[in-house]
Amino acid sequence: MKAIATTLLACLLPVLPAAAQDPAPSKKPIKIYIIAGQSNAEQRGSMDWMRETWPEYGKEDPKLWHFHPGAKPPSPINGETYDKFGIEFVPGIEISKRVENDVIFVATATGGTTLRSNWTPPTGAKRIGCEVGPLYVRMFQRTFDLIKNIEEIYPRYAGQDFEIAGIIWFQGENDSLSYGNFPFYQDLFIDFINDVRKDFGVPDLPIFICKINDAWCERIGGGEVIRRANENAIQKLHNVEATVSYTHLTLPTMIIRCRSRWAP
Repeated sequence: MKAIATTLLACLLPVLPAAAQDPAPSKKPIKIYIIAGQSNAEQRGSMDWMRETWPEYGKEDPKLWHFHPGAKPPSPINGETYDKFGIEFVPGIEISKRVENDVIFVATATGGTTLRSNWTPPTGAKRIGCEVGPLYVRMFQRTFDLIKNIEEIYPRYAGQDFEIAGIIWFQGENDSLSYGNFPFYQDLFIDFINDVRKDFGVPDLPIFICKINDAWCERIGGGEVIRRANENAIQKLHNVEATVSYTHLTLPTMIIRCRSRWAP
């Protein structure tokens, strides 16, 4: 498990020793991570359950923040308005331990959405003759709005620069259940990664994929197609890593799965 966790952390940040938990803002660039995908990536876990089960994760880290525009005020992870945890929780804690930088996670995931319609990247949209996905556009709007208005939004801002540091992508279930969607997934996913890197201006942007589970996603065979598309991206593109979830992360088992992969 330790080897797996080290690999995942290496995908999203350099291998560094644990950083001191200094409450003062670092002068280093703020690391911005984006959570994208569908319901697996949303905040669905009970914080009460988490604190009772994993009390070591119950301490507020002043330099680790979560932004969910339109849903709740900005908050430190484990802060007052952080009442549900999502896929960002354990990775965020482990990343923050290893860097001096402030770390911000931006929530852009929405349940029940597809790459074929909702997250369609510009290159893929042009190729198959459709509009760019509204959630693809919103992902950039939310991220750039944060950067543009950082002085008003982020109370720890002290003139630091910014770094788009990575994307955690957990998506594919709804595409896997549609014959009209999953045959397009492999090419669209390559387009998605290439377009995201181009549009953010970060050619080496780390992409970490949480693969969909192998249970109900196999109703018509689409789940395996989605997972092969993930593997194809890993083989063809650089700085892309993945793990298998085995579970829909609306369940409390999310913290256990994430902990086994992210916490050495």
